[in-house]
Amino acid sequence: DLVKIDVEGAEDGILAGVSDPARFARTAFIIESHARESELTAILHRWGRPFEIIPHPDICPDHCWLAVPPMP
Repeated sequence: DLVKIDVEGAEDGILAGVSDPARFARTAFIIESHARESELTAILHRWGRPFEIIPHPDICPDHCWLAVPPMP
């Protein structure tokens, strides 16, 4: 499964509301972020999920996408 999250700055609230992250272990995510280090990255670290920061070429330097692969 693939989930794209782009909700104009409320992305961390979406992940913070997940009660059972293990349920989404086999789900890949593409998440818009307005900062390279944020509550989003902190949540992903707490979940033990690796991610790649993909810079957004047309917007401010800190705006990026977080590519989160599924867990094996």
